Amino acid sequence: MSEDKEFQTVLQMIVSRLAQMIAEKMNISDKDALSLLNSSKLYEKLEQEETKVWHFGILFSFC
Repeated sequence: MSEDKEFQTVLQMIVSRLAQMIAEKMNISDKDALSLLNSSKLYEKLEQEETKVWHFGILFSFC
């Protein structure tokens, strides 16, 4: 598996879990939470592999 594909897989797992956490915390739908996350500065940094923000983990990113 290429590094880019590995990163995309990890990113999908992180985004999925973060969206679930946002939905639970804010009492909104998963779809709304995902939309909120996708429009955030956090997501902007997460999707850039070179920032290494995804290394911090889900809970750190959520705080």
